[in-house]
Parts: sequence; C-alpha cells; structure tokens
Amino acid sequence: MILNKYYNKDIVNTFTSITLFIISIVSANLLIRLFQKAYSQGLGLDSILKFIILTLPENVTLIAPIALFLAIVTCFGKYFANNEMFVTLAGGVTWMEMVKNTLKPTYLLTAIVFFTTMFLIPLAKQTSDIFQTSLSAKALLSSITDGKIINAPDGRVFYINSKSSNNLNKIFMYQRLENSKEYKILTSPTASIESNKSAAFIDFKKAHIYTRDTDSFKSSYGTADKAIYTIYDNSIRDYNHERMDRKFMGELIAKSFEGQRKYTAELFARLNNCISIIVAGLIAISMCQLRPRQNKYAKLLPSVVVLAIYLCSNMFINTSMGSGGVPPWIGIWLPHIFFIIFAIKAIRKQNGSSIKG
Repeated sequence: MILNKYYNKDIVNTFTSITLFIISIVSANLLIRLFQKAYSQGLGLDSILKFIILTLPENVTLIAPIALFLAIVTCFGKYFANNEMFVTLAGGVTWMEMVKNTLKPTYLLTAIVFFTTMFLIPLAKQTSDIFQTSLSAKALLSSITDGKIINAPDGRVFYINSKSSNNLNKIFMYQRLENSKEYKILTSPTASIESNKSAAFIDFKKAHIYTRDTDSFKSSYGTADKAIYTIYDNSIRDYNHERMDRKFMGELIAKSFEGQRKYTAELFARLNNCISIIVAGLIAISMCQLRPRQNKYAKLLPSVVVLAIYLCSNMFINTSMGSGGVPPWIGIWLPHIFFIIFAIKAIRKQNGSSIKG
C-alpha cells in the first residue's frame, strides 16, 4: 500500500507539473492575441482573464492524455534508471500489479475528463458566446465616431455625420435582416445614445423610415417622433445553438435515441476523448520496454511516435464521424482497438519477462 501511494503520488505530481507547464504556454499565446484584441476593442484586463479562464476546461482535456503519457513514461524511466523498479520487482511485486496500480489515477482522470467534456466545456463555450456578444456590442458602441460607417448586428449599417458626447447628428441607418426580402432605411437629424450596465440603444428623433420589398418592389414611407434601436441587451443575450459543442450530455443522449446522427457523432466523439486517457496510459506503460537484465527503460522517441499516431487517428475519426464519413457506432471503437490490443499484448509479455527475470 505504501509503495503504491509512493508511485501514484509521483505520477500525479509529474502529471500536474506537465499540465501546468503546457497550459502556461497555451495561455501565453492566447494572452498575446487577447492583448491585441483589447487594444482594438478597448477590452479591460478583467475581460481578458475571463476569456482565458473559459478556455481552460477545453485546453486541459486536450492536454490530459499527453500529460498523463509523459508523466508515466518519465516516472517509470526514472524508476528503472535508479533501479527502484528492479528492487520492487525483486521484492515479489509483479509487473501486472504495477500496471493495475498505475491505472488507478488514470481511471480517476478519465472520470474528471468525462465530467468536463459533458458539462463544463459546453457551459464554458455558452458563457464565452454570451460574453463575446456583450463585448462586441460594447466595442461597437465605443467605436461610434464622426463620419464613420459602422456595421452592427442584425444586418444594420450606420453612418453618423457628427457626434458630440452621446448626441448624434445626421444619422443614416440601413437594415436588412438575414433571410429577409425587405430592407429598411432610416434617417434622422438628431439622435442620442442611451446606455446602462445591462443595455444600450440609439434613440432617433423625428425619424424618416423607408421600407422596400426586393421581390414585389412594394415600398412604404413613414415618420416617427421617436424610434429606438437596441444595440445590445444583456437580458436577451444567447449562445450559438447551432454549434454541437455547446450541447450538454442529456440533450445529446435524447437526440441520439431519436436517431439524429450528428448528435450521436458528437456524443461518441466526446466519449472517444475520455477513452483516450486510458489508452494513452496503457500505451505509456507498454512502451516502458521492461528489460530487467539489460537495464533498459523507457524509450521516449518511439513511445511519443506511437502516441502521436494514436491521437491523430482519434481526431481523424472524430472529424469523420461529425462529417458523416464514418458511422458513429464504428467510430466509437475504431481508433482504440488496435492500440489497446498492442498495449495489452506488450504488457502481458513484459509481465512474463519480469516473473522470469
């Protein structure tokens, strides 16, 4: 029991260190891009930190199989190099017992990744969509200047002749909604920008409104003492419902039972990512190249190549399931079966060698 805790603690600590190291590199790259965006859109430091935090769940799940693999290979390499593993095996512990003990933290990590991919990542992406919508609207509001054409959401285009504080003069607005055959033109001599923490809108005074149907060529004209157009409203913010990676596990399962293939493909792709944690652990253990008498230990380069081939095949199958190239019920096992068989055969062979040695 004490020996198991020693090995597992070492692997967990190494895994944590590798994960934090890779995450810091990824976050630094993201930080540079966000600083550029902050300069152009006037984002604050709090907005940048929120974006980085929202990307952490997805980045950690992508890094997890690589970090676990490197942690196992590195730790076992150290054990063999320092003869710790040979002493352990000479004391009556079999290689298969070491494998089972090493897989315990792997199972725990798989459960964490499962929860993250099914719940945390969709929640983070939904939150990111909503947050991005709000920031884009606020950036649009701050970009209003004299004599500038501004593209706004919902197919709107504004031209403002002059601006003084929140007062606008000689405003022109063109609007054509998506999938609509009608466009609208609004002009106004004066308008004002009204905003608070939750919403912002333009209040047009003495507006002239002209509409026209591009199919029937019917047109209408009217005036209004006031016309209010919302720029953003936090109460109606929403995420992109078309993106499959925004869906929670419950919806994916329900739609899968209804026979909707794209939901099944997304569900199985997430399960593939969870299974990849266990397979990466098995590959790492099997590539330790246990040879007690020759004193050989983990060969890093061949093992990394095998892992790279496995992860690339897993991503390819996930992409093919999403595009319809591979049926989901085949894609759920196809990227794993060869590597699992390879790892189990290697581990069983090494277990026999350790007993003989």
